[in-house]
Parts: sequence; structure tokens; C-alpha cells
Amino acid sequence: MLPSVLLLSVATLLQSFTGHHMPTSGRLFSRNLRKTYPLAVRGEGCWILEAHKLFERVNAAGQNLRDALAPLQSHPNVGEVRGLGLLLGVEFVKDRTTRAPFPRELSISEKIRQACLEENVLTYPTQGCVDGLRGDHILLAPSFTISPEECALIVRALQSAVAKVFPG
Repeated sequence: MLPSVLLLSVATLLQSFTGHHMPTSGRLFSRNLRKTYPLAVRGEGCWILEAHKLFERVNAAGQNLRDALAPLQSHPNVGEVRGLGLLLGVEFVKDRTTRAPFPRELSISEKIRQACLEENVLTYPTQGCVDGLRGDHILLAPSFTISPEECALIVRALQSAVAKVFPG
């Protein structure tokens, strides 16, 4: 049995591998740094995910986060909150009725990212979702080991960021 801190590290490591590129191996360290654990992504790491039913948490955790984000949907500058599982996006619009985007120069998604970072929450800002140039949204992609408390932290940070970027 692997230590729990290592189990979470394996889950996080595997999740990060699927985000941008897929290395075939990695190395994890135990908490005391005296032992290293080689990790074959296609072998032991995938077995850990299945044996501990970590994938089963995604839908429930994603629904929890979506439910917690629901109040944002009523903000006049939030066009839509959408996603699947724990991969969620929040669109920001100049006019909620027409869904008109902000001008690119305002960098709304970057301002939201910076304000969330001040609250210790990382987001992925993106522009150009309307026509390749205009349109702002952020992507939320937390680890599938996220707790309800961490979901609440994300929501608080995002609500605070929206209040800072769109005062009044």
C-alpha cells in the first residue's frame, strides 16, 4: 500500500500528464524524501486510479463545483457557466442579453486570472472564443481529488475576482 500523500501525488501527476503531453514515466518522492517511487504511467499509476476508484469522484465533484458556481450565472457579465465533470468554463460578456463580447484590449479573462491568483486559485484565461480575437472565458480544471472545501475556495475566489473586475 502506498502512503496517502503519494497516492494524491500519483493522481495529480497522472492528471497533469494528460493535460499537455503524455510522458511514459515519472518519479515521485515520499514525504520524507528518503524513498523514490518510479512510476510507469501505463502500469501502476493507472492501476492506482482504478483500484482506489478515483475516476468515480469526477462526476460528483464536478456537480458539486457546478452547483457552487450557479450563483455566478446571474451576474450581468457572466454569459454562461458550462462544462463536463471537473472541466468547467466561465464565459464573460459585455452584454448578457446579446452575449456581446468585450473588446480584446480589455483582457477581461487575464484580469479575472490575476484576481483569482490573489486568492490562491489558479485559472486558465482564454481569449478569442467568439471569433478568434474577441471573447473571454476562464477554464477551471481542478484535480479530481478536490474536496468540497476546495470547491468552496474556488467559488469564493471567482466571486471575489468578478466583483473586482466588474465593480458596481
